[in-house]
Amino acid sequence: MENGKKFREMMTVISDRYEKKASQTFLNMTWAALKPYPDEECVKAFNYVFQRCRFYKDIIPDLLQFLDGRPDEDKALVEANNMISYLKEHGARVFPVISDPITKHLMTKRWPYRNWAEAILESEIKWWVKEFCEAYKTYSANDAHAEISVNEKFKQIVNTVGKTI
Repeated sequence: MENGKKFREMMTVISDRYEKKASQTFLNMTWAALKPYPDEECVKAFNYVFQRCRFYKDIIPDLLQFLDGRPDEDKALVEANNMISYLKEHGARVFPVISDPITKHLMTKRWPYRNWAEAILESEIKWWVKEFCEAYKTYSANDAHAEISVNEKFKQIVNTVGKTI
């Protein structure tokens, strides 16, 4: 971030929201952390934090998480909505091509796609999305996706055992 005036304006809004006065040291550290990012992205991040951040102490980590990539809850929601859209478009008969390893794991192990797609009711979708997001965040927080990726590689290796070269 290069626009110091915009930075001060945003930090004033954040300070007012939490009824805290930011120390000069805190402002300097925040400014240094945001220096590598474009102004437009920082403004979006400040807006995100203003709307969703619950605690003042989480402001810098939340800003950086937003700037470095979509927060896990947003990724989870996007993935859940992708599954619902796919279901509405293709039904239960065609298994979706899923690139996200966590979603792939959840839709093959926890909610096998075909069973889920045939059984879910329209009235249950809202609750399923919440449950999916919680499961997604849990897997993300525990680095379960690394375990899932290794598991797929392991399956490929095991499938070649005993076959002639």
